[in-house]
Amino acid sequence: MTPPARWFGLHPGEGARAGWMVLYSLAAVGGVIITGSLVSRALFLSALPAEDIPYKYLLPPLALIIVSAAYARLSSRWSRPQLIYLVCTLSAIGIFGVRWLLGIQTHSFWLLCGLYIFIDVVSALVILQFWTFAGDLFTAREARRVFPLITAGSTLSNLLFGLGLSAAATRVDPGELLLIMVASLASIVVVTSRLAPSTLTPTGGGAQKPATTPTRADLHSHPLLPAVAGLILLVTVVSNIADYQLDLALQRHFVGDGRGMLSFLGGFRFWSGLGACVLQFFFARRLLERFGVGAALLLLPVAIAGGSLAILLTGGALWAVSVPRGSDVVLKYTIHDASLNLLFLPIPDTLRAAAKTWIEGVLKPPVATALALLFLWAGPDTTPQAWAAPVLILVIIWLWLGRRAARLYVEGLAQSLQMRRLDLTQVPLRLTDESTIGVIRRALDADDALKTTQAIGWIEQMGASQWRDELVALARHSDAAVRTAALGALAEAELSDEEATKTLRLALTDDNATVRRAAVDGLGTLTDTLITDLQRASDDPAAQVRYSALRVLARHGDTQALQQLEQQLRDPGPERPMALAALAEGGHLSGAQLQTWLGADDADTLRAALDALPTKEPTPWRRLAQLLLSPAVRGNARDALRRCARQDPEGMLALCRDETLPPRHRAHLVRLLAGVDHGQVHAALVDLSLARDERLRGAAVAALLSRRRHVSTPMANQTIDAGLTTELSAAETRQQQIRALGDGDDGLLGEALQQRQSQSLDRALMWCDLGHGNLAHRWLTDSLQGDDPRRRGAALELLDEVLDHEHARRLLALLETGGNDTRHDPIPVLRSLVADEDAWLRAGAVRAIGQRHVSILASSVGTALRDDDSRVREAALEAVVDLSGVTTIPAVDDVLQDADYVRDNPLCPRITNPPPPGTRAMPLSTFEKVFFLRSVPLFSPLTGEEISALAQIVEEQDLTAGDQFITRGEEGDCLYVVVEGQARIDLITTQRHLGPREVIGELAILAHRPRSADCFADTDMLLLRIARDPFWELLETRPEITMQIMKVLVERYVPEDA
Repeated sequence: MTPPARWFGLHPGEGARAGWMVLYSLAAVGGVIITGSLVSRALFLSALPAEDIPYKYLLPPLALIIVSAAYARLSSRWSRPQLIYLVCTLSAIGIFGVRWLLGIQTHSFWLLCGLYIFIDVVSALVILQFWTFAGDLFTAREARRVFPLITAGSTLSNLLFGLGLSAAATRVDPGELLLIMVASLASIVVVTSRLAPSTLTPTGGGAQKPATTPTRADLHSHPLLPAVAGLILLVTVVSNIADYQLDLALQRHFVGDGRGMLSFLGGFRFWSGLGACVLQFFFARRLLERFGVGAALLLLPVAIAGGSLAILLTGGALWAVSVPRGSDVVLKYTIHDASLNLLFLPIPDTLRAAAKTWIEGVLKPPVATALALLFLWAGPDTTPQAWAAPVLILVIIWLWLGRRAARLYVEGLAQSLQMRRLDLTQVPLRLTDESTIGVIRRALDADDALKTTQAIGWIEQMGASQWRDELVALARHSDAAVRTAALGALAEAELSDEEATKTLRLALTDDNATVRRAAVDGLGTLTDTLITDLQRASDDPAAQVRYSALRVLARHGDTQALQQLEQQLRDPGPERPMALAALAEGGHLSGAQLQTWLGADDADTLRAALDALPTKEPTPWRRLAQLLLSPAVRGNARDALRRCARQDPEGMLALCRDETLPPRHRAHLVRLLAGVDHGQVHAALVDLSLARDERLRGAAVAALLSRRRHVSTPMANQTIDAGLTTELSAAETRQQQIRALGDGDDGLLGEALQQRQSQSLDRALMWCDLGHGNLAHRWLTDSLQGDDPRRRGAALELLDEVLDHEHARRLLALLETGGNDTRHDPIPVLRSLVADEDAWLRAGAVRAIGQRHVSILASSVGTALRDDDSRVREAALEAVVDLSGVTTIPAVDDVLQDADYVRDNPLCPRITNPPPPGTRAMPLSTFEKVFFLRSVPLFSPLTGEEISALAQIVEEQDLTAGDQFITRGEEGDCLYVVVEGQARIDLITTQRHLGPREVIGELAILAHRPRSADCFADTDMLLLRIARDPFWELLETRPEITMQIMKVLVERYVPEDA
């Protein structure tokens, strides 16, 4: 980054755009507005009597209304750059025309008044286009840094053009100075053509959305817009009064002396520009960053109020009358305009440009016209001090409205993060209107079974009793899923009429077992008179039908069914879990009896026991916590814990506080507290949210955030501050570690540290949400991680506005630039990471020691050889091989003599018999699998740590040429990844050949579909096999892996135009 960019606080990529916009500002303000206004004012005031002064305030607004209406129509058809080119071209032509007329008649009222009107309209359009174009170039966050800088052109204009025009006034005729405006307009065209491709919104005529006049609905939907409009109108009124006060004073001091007046005005602009330069380059950006938009908006009214008081105290001295106008020059084009235009950024792109045109061309002119009529009515004999008291009253209103606008700005930023996403969770489902019923009827008649099934679900929500005839017909549908859904809806409606009962009884003979079970369940809920049908169903060959019938019979007191279930429960066969579930549902097993089954070996029995576990009995907390870590029954254990926690929250809290449990274990339990409504839960979660372990903190703060949706518990400011400080410190520590490590290894450790830093920042954003209603975590993370630069900029700006200065500074430094650039020694970082509680960080640090040949930490590698985590041990064995040419590790001999260790760690032979360079060592290590799977497109979005979890369930499989490894029609129980060799895929009509890094059979296990092709090894092959059940257990426990894989599958199989 260049020194100027560092001085102005710019970020990479902002400097060039900011530099061009400074040039734009210099040309627009200095070359067009200042030059034009000084020339037109000097000619007007020096040649015309005092009674004509009000006309220069009265006529320009009327002309501006007409021009703005035409401009608004063009803005809906032309792109922003095209409009700029048009305005600059027409303005230049007009200037040449005026210059020619000045050579013919100098003192004509209509010529001089027309010149003033023309200059005023051109100035209004040029500055409107400048700020609109700037809004297209920068996000809200960039604008806070850049807007104070690009107004430097305005500041320099006052200094340079004021000094230059003052010097030229004695040697050049005022009319000749109009050529400066032409040169400036040409400069604006050049800058626009250079920056047009960099706009954040489309600039092509066909791509740009038409600008529309804001409606009353727009004003109500964006409360910030009326506040901004009110501020602009107040600025217009007060500025015009200050300008009129100065005109009155100048008229008395420089009667008939046009050159003297131009010389004074040039000097006035110079000294004003000098003050603006000091403010611009030393204070403006720092004021905005330190105090925000609200404070910056108050500077100008306070300064004008001070000038008005000076006018009253001095009796209208020229220097005092110059103060309000000088304040306007110093502050308006520096910090005030930057702050005021920041207020427009939360307004949607489609409305922003139209809103500016509407305010400048529709609202401002009538106000300015009314003020001019007031000047005309007051007459030229009024003194400057007569207007000072009204200005003070207006300033009080201005201060109030500025504070309100600053508050609405924050709310607007928060709203801008949400408005692009449709949230249906708060929308009530209304299914009883005629149009919806028509949609449901069409869906019931559709050929798509999925649509029909969905429509049946809607019917259940409406109440199925009114849809009996349709459901009876659908119970004979060709698709089994539709028949099952229709029977379930009939049962839910509790229809006891003959037709419904007949339909259910008929379904008992259906070919599909699931349909038969639905019929049994339906008959069980309807009547006690169909015992014969249920007894017949209890002999059904399908176990699910049979046990459903036995459960219903036992509930109705059938002793034979009850004895049959009890007998089956004693049988250790595959039907025991169904018998257990049937007995438990009927209330035939006590809580103590069910708890004995929590020690069963098979997952199905455990699931049945967990699902039936009563909440009123003493809860086996520790056993449930153990089962929570078992992938096969995790969901059932989670549901059981949630039920028991609602009944006995204190027992759950004691389990969460138990430090003998591993942090990962406790984190799973803490997440379940989110749905527990108990007085002690909130305090416990607050304590856990400040724990040392990151996983525990993350689970606790997420639970606090989730609880807030249904339990309103205030959070103390000290708690918010402590939580935010903790997470920011953790993120800064990770950032320092990342910078200290730099490059030098394969990057797995750096990636893991970056992931931990991202998690700390995510927790920090959760704390922001808990402490501030405008900082919704969901919207912040979506905006910060998304591709839309405007939403990201708005999110950063919102954080800066809402958080206190210190927290905002630390958080934004991490989110925007990644922290400071200070470098550290990597050895202390590696030494601390090899002892970290996080096993993946330990593994990464050990591997980095070996890859970097850090012999001074060889003892840490020796310690890692005995780590509890298999990945850390593998990393240590790889590091031993890497360090073998640098140093020796005594602990290696001990582990190689331990037969059990060598058996449990297959990489040990690599130490005693390393493979030749360029050859493949077998078996593959976890990290070799990680790097290979990352090169496979299906898994490429995953991080190394996520893939390491996948690598734990990967099996290596060797094939010889001609071997068949997939058969068409069989159940898909695994997927394969080709490591070496080539496979042939025999489809029904074609053949395909797949090589290394290709995935085979993924759809069969993800969609539970039969295999659609025969697969053979064309050559000798090495495959990685991933079994279906462990893969699904992994997807259930690691939802982030599921999301990434689903994204890849959608991109691969869903057409772009779908």
